[in-house]
Amino acid sequence: YEQKYRFTLAHEVEHQVLHAKCLKEAKWGSIQEHIKMRMSVDPRQLDWFETHGHWSAEQVLLPRDRLLEVASNVVVENRNLIDSLTAEPKVIFEYLSNVIATPFNVSLRVIQCRISRKDVEKETKKMIEDL
Repeated sequence: YEQKYRFTLAHEVEHQVLHAKCLKEAKWGSIQEHIKMRMSVDPRQLDWFETHGHWSAEQVLLPRDRLLEVASNVVVENRNLIDSLTAEPKVIFEYLSNVIATPFNVSLRVIQCRISRKDVEKETKKMIEDL
């Protein structure tokens, strides 16, 4: 519950930061008006809006440098296990995601999404290859 709450809070705060102008212009006084407003928005624009919230929440909760530091420590601590696996680095990190998620108090899904982002994926792949 706490993991979902933290992510949702970060996601919604990022909407306020990234889309303040858009949200300020949107007016609704009831849940029905809010639903009507959302239904009137182009689905692609709504996807873009939600994707920004997700990406930004991931970056706030999992800063790149700290995430790479934790991932590197997990790789070193699990070197014997990793050496015995014949999987691609991405699959290995999916397996190790639970361990990496713990210090950040985020869900497995959030860790896996963040590790798959270009700014992190290249580095994590190199960690495995350099073993």
